[in-house]
Amino acid sequence: MRSLTITALIGAVLALTLAAPGLRAAEGPPISGSVQNFDVRDEPVPMPQIPLQTNLNQDRPLSDFRGKVILVNFWATWCTGSWRELPTLERLQARLGGESFTVVIVSQDVEGWPVIEPFLKQRQFDFP
Repeated sequence: MRSLTITALIGAVLALTLAAPGLRAAEGPPISGSVQNFDVRDEPVPMPQIPLQTNLNQDRPLSDFRGKVILVNFWATWCTGSWRELPTLERLQARLGGESFTVVIVSQDVEGWPVIEPFLKQRQFDFP
């Protein structure tokens, strides 16, 4: 799977944003293959309040981002796909991040920050 360019990613986000308000589940594209279990809703569903642990070992709920558009990316140090995605997401954050948009990366590494920190530093990633 090739990494998306920022332009393609922005285009996809805009297309979904613009189409979402008037798009009803029955009118959407046919869903099959690896996304066949994707749950299309006619109305927005509140985000579950799952606290995320920060690099400072503090819990931060997603509600802290209320009012912003957030792109949440689940990744792991052992996932080669993540290695290709993170640079694009970092550029997206640098270009569009601010008061109304942010990229939130959520590591799935069970070893926690002792594994994550060296990975991010070695590759010189600088996410907020």
